[in-house]
Amino acid sequence: MNPQESPETILAGWRFQWFGWLPLEQVQDPDWCPEDLVLLVNYLQETPIVMLPVSGRPLVCSLCGEIIGKNGAIQSDGVFIWPISLGHRVKKHHLRLPTNFIEHIRNRNYVIREEMLSLEEEDHIEMLQLQIERYLLDQ
Repeated sequence: MNPQESPETILAGWRFQWFGWLPLEQVQDPDWCPEDLVLLVNYLQETPIVMLPVSGRPLVCSLCGEIIGKNGAIQSDGVFIWPISLGHRVKKHHLRLPTNFIEHIRNRNYVIREEMLSLEEEDHIEMLQLQIERYLLDQ
């Protein structure tokens, strides 16, 4: 990371519909604390898991040792995808979210759409495959 680039600068132009796999030190911002942080974290943590690896090993936070969930689990709201660790890292370790992701959550009024809560596992997998294909086409 360029020492002159702040997390805000790195994330300002974020245009992807995935987030959470960057090194924490690139996007950690102890000063970032939006008024709706609790609502943002709740949205991240309550959104359905769309992919759960067979191994099912626990994911332990490398910073605090807390068990976060299943290693490799991925969540999605039907538009964005993120690792299960994202909510924890935003809440406990000051990971800053990209503006487009925050706006997306706010535009949904922090509500996870009912259709995401009722999808069958096969539907989640198909949706995730489409999101990955979209991402690959953007590259």
